[in-house]
Amino acid sequence: MCEGAAAVGLRLDQLDLDQLDVELKAVRRRGFRRHDMTGDFVIDKDDVLVLLGRPDALGRAEYRILNG
Repeated sequence: MCEGAAAVGLRLDQLDLDQLDVELKAVRRRGFRRHDMTGDFVIDKDDVLVLLGRPDALGRAEYRILNG
Protein backbone atom coordinates (compact mmCIF):
# COMPACT_ATOMS: atom_id res chain seq x y z
CA MET A 1 0.00 0.00 0.00
CA CYS A 2 1.44 3.36 -0.88
CA GLU A 3 1.16 6.36 1.36
CA GLY A 4 -1.76 8.48 0.27
CA ALA A 5 -3.82 5.52 -0.96
CA ALA A 6 -7.50 5.99 -0.17
CA ALA A 7 -7.68 2.66 1.67
CA VAL A 8 -5.05 3.55 4.29
CA GLY A 9 -6.78 3.88 7.65
CA LEU A 10 -9.96 2.15 6.47
CA ARG A 11 -11.35 -1.12 7.80
CA LEU A 12 -11.47 -4.03 5.38
CA ASP A 13 -15.26 -4.10 5.46
CA GLN A 14 -15.30 -0.49 4.21
CA LEU A 15 -13.63 -1.53 0.94
CA ASP A 16 -16.57 -3.75 -0.09
CA LEU A 17 -14.26 -5.92 -2.20
CA ASP A 18 -16.88 -8.68 -2.33
CA GLN A 19 -19.10 -6.33 -4.37
CA LEU A 20 -16.31 -6.27 -6.97
CA ASP A 21 -16.02 -10.10 -7.03
CA VAL A 22 -12.57 -9.90 -5.44
CA GLU A 23 -11.44 -11.96 -2.47
CA LEU A 24 -8.80 -10.81 0.00
CA LYS A 25 -6.59 -13.86 0.58
CA ALA A 26 -3.97 -12.37 2.91
CA VAL A 27 -2.33 -9.21 4.17
CA ARG A 28 1.43 -8.97 4.50
CA ARG A 29 2.42 -6.58 7.28
CA ARG A 30 5.99 -6.04 8.46
CA GLY A 31 7.12 -9.27 6.82
CA PHE A 32 4.36 -11.44 8.30
CA ARG A 33 1.49 -12.84 6.27
CA ARG A 34 -1.92 -12.79 7.94
CA HIS A 35 -4.84 -14.90 6.81
CA ASP A 36 -7.16 -14.29 9.75
CA MET A 37 -8.35 -10.76 9.05
CA THR A 38 -11.85 -9.72 10.00
CA GLY A 39 -13.87 -6.79 8.70
CA ASP A 40 -12.56 -4.50 11.44
CA PHE A 41 -8.91 -5.01 10.39
CA VAL A 42 -7.48 -1.52 9.64
CA ILE A 43 -5.25 -1.09 6.60
CA ASP A 44 -1.81 0.40 7.22
CA LYS A 45 0.30 2.29 4.68
CA ASP A 46 2.91 -0.49 4.56
CA ASP A 47 0.45 -3.36 4.09
CA VAL A 48 0.48 -5.57 1.02
CA LEU A 49 -2.96 -6.89 0.12
CA VAL A 50 -3.07 -10.28 -1.64
CA LEU A 51 -6.20 -10.36 -3.80
CA LEU A 52 -7.85 -13.03 -5.93
CA GLY A 53 -10.20 -12.31 -8.81
CA ARG A 54 -10.60 -11.85 -12.55
CA PRO A 55 -8.28 -9.28 -14.15
CA ASP A 56 -11.08 -6.76 -14.74
CA ALA A 57 -12.33 -7.12 -11.16
CA LEU A 58 -8.80 -6.75 -9.80
CA GLY A 59 -8.41 -3.55 -11.80
CA ARG A 60 -11.57 -2.13 -10.24
CA ALA A 61 -10.39 -3.20 -6.77
CA GLU A 62 -6.99 -1.58 -7.31
CA TYR A 63 -8.69 1.66 -8.34
CA ARG A 64 -10.94 1.60 -5.25
CA ILE A 65 -8.00 0.86 -2.95
CA LEU A 66 -5.83 3.63 -4.38
CA ASN A 67 -8.41 6.29 -5.24
CA GLY A 68 -11.52 5.56 -3.21
